[in-house]
Amino acid sequence: MDTTEELNGTYFYAGRTNLTAGGLFFMIYCESIADHFGIDDVAGIAALYSGANNQKTRKKPAGQRQTMVEDIEQRIYALARRYNGVYLMNNEAKQKLLNAKTDLDTDMQLDVTEAEDLMEEFFKEFDVDRGNFNIITYYPDEPFSLNPFKKFPVVMVPDFTIGMLIESAKAGKWLYD
Repeated sequence: MDTTEELNGTYFYAGRTNLTAGGLFFMIYCESIADHFGIDDVAGIAALYSGANNQKTRKKPAGQRQTMVEDIEQRIYALARRYNGVYLMNNEAKQKLLNAKTDLDTDMQLDVTEAEDLMEEFFKEFDVDRGNFNIITYYPDEPFSLNPFKKFPVVMVPDFTIGMLIESAKAGKWLYD
């Protein structure tokens, strides 16, 4: 019934009797909220709003934090695999198994363009702040000479591993300068 009636100083509304003025306001308020948000459980809204928060709800599994971390790691390994070469036969024994210590330069043998593409995708997909990341840090310009006998000193570069990507993705920013 959608009528409101006053009976002996109390109100009757939507099948509920003996409502005070405040109770009537509360019932109309809860119905309005339910209509606005498209929620069917008006009693649940009323119970939660009034502080009776004993309504059943979902809860996070005990290992949820660990699952999220594992999910980030697996997604980063999947990203790295896309850049880890193409194999005619999908033979796992022939493919290098990736781990946190796998170096993008020496182990995966990515050139600077491939590494740049991987990192662009990494920063976008994982919403990681680039900070001071510069690909030149890990792929410095190599000296060039037309003289094939000229020797250049070996350029030392820092590690550039999948583990660095994992830790930075967990932190939400590039951790290595």
